[in-house]
Amino acid sequence: MFGSRWSSQYGELLGADRQLTATAMVWGRTLVEFGYDRVNRALNECVHNNLAWPPTLGEFAKMCSPRPSDFNLPDVAAAFRLAIDKDWSNNAIWETVHRIGSFDFYRMQEKEAKQTFNRAYNSVVADIAAGKPLTKRHVVKTGDMLEDQDSASRYKRMTDAERAADREVGKQKASALRAMLRGGAV
Repeated sequence: MFGSRWSSQYGELLGADRQLTATAMVWGRTLVEFGYDRVNRALNECVHNNLAWPPTLGEFAKMCSPRPSDFNLPDVAAAFRLAIDKDWSNNAIWETVHRIGSFDFYRMQEKEAKQTFNRAYNSVVADIAAGKPLTKRHVVKTGDMLEDQDSASRYKRMTDAERAADREVGKQKASALRAMLRGGAV
């Protein structure tokens, strides 16, 4: 595929003793972790993108990394839009927002939210690829949308009067707890 450009960048694959060179062994040890399908996909990507020079090992490993499409998940941009719309019908999107913290995520500026979401979503995809289970989620259906039952989303749906009443209940419970801790009657 790259012919002499490969050897001018990385040297020959085989040494004078007809054994793999150290560079070839490093590439081999790295690529064996990805499996045939992902390595083949990355090679096809090199051909499709008409790369003039071979990629570095890091660049090639990135091409081999698991992608959302490997697991029938939306790409990062589509997943971000779904997360912004609070369409959590997909566990991976919910997990991503959950890891960031929904309270924090929905208060970020768009640029920061995208960057943070991209990192977290790629981490979720890697965990799925590694067979790690996602967090069990608790959602409620409100209208035609699924929403997390955390306090941030509940608080966001409350009216000003409900928020004031909620704060008052919180103050009463805190007061009762302080009294109980001092040994007073509740």
